[in-house]
Amino acid sequence: MEIKLNFLIIGAAKAGTTTLHALLSGHPEIFMPEEKDFKYFDNDENYTKGDDWYKAFFRNYNGQKIVGEANSEYMFSQAAVSRIYEKAGPRTRLIAIVRNPAERSYSEYLHQVRYARTDLDFETFMNTAVETGGDSEDELSGIIFGRSRYAGHLKPFVEKFGKDNVLLVVLEKLKRNPDQELSRIFRFLSVNESHKSRLLRANKAYQPRYHWLNNLILQPNSLRRMARKMIPFFSLRNKIRKKIKSLNTANDSANLQLGESRKKILMEQVFPNERKELERLFELRIEEWISD
Repeated sequence: MEIKLNFLIIGAAKAGTTTLHALLSGHPEIFMPEEKDFKYFDNDENYTKGDDWYKAFFRNYNGQKIVGEANSEYMFSQAAVSRIYEKAGPRTRLIAIVRNPAERSYSEYLHQVRYARTDLDFETFMNTAVETGGDSEDELSGIIFGRSRYAGHLKPFVEKFGKDNVLLVVLEKLKRNPDQELSRIFRFLSVNESHKSRLLRANKAYQPRYHWLNNLILQPNSLRRMARKMIPFFSLRNKIRKKIKSLNTANDSANLQLGESRKKILMEQVFPNERKELERLFELRIEEWISD
């Protein structure tokens, strides 16, 4: 059965893309592959594999009205802008989900620590970001703080596809009033707005006991490639991976929260204009990011 890609969740990473993917997948008129982040439009190697490689992820499509996929990093790729436009078309609807920039940055930092990509404490990164206004040339700092400057990343999508085809979802709004926000999303996708989906945290932060085991189950490697061949069903592989993650999760969760004082510093000195720039770009009030 031929499919027509109608929409994409384009990010942002560490801002609720997994949760949004789960919520939209539960709508009977929407089809999304079980797997997300298979990186087609933003990855040169995968993109050269061609349409057949990409379409294989949609093999379970069964005639649903709306078809889409989710990648938490399309937002940060200039190549993805033109490739999506060329392959999916100018009327493709794009959904971007964002969260408080300071909170996203800290979540990204914890993600990098889990993958053993840094052993520096967050204060070191934060102090550098404050000193440079978030413009450090360090690659990891760019991922941690630069990717929280959503407006700059989203502007090319708005310019290319038009404001009517790009929907901004604010994670804090989704948490506060899920029914209202989901209705807005479903209306944007032209599906039944009255469908109810239970809001859950589909990708909770955690601290691993053993980094080597965390990398083994989450990072690309020969064992994971072998598992794909031996266990072709993503749902079963995902259950196994979640079980291993739960067994490898440390009990200490004290460092999983950013804290109000650090959040205030980051919002005032690293992201002072981010809220207003997004509000102008999307004509949407984001009062949830205003501190007392």
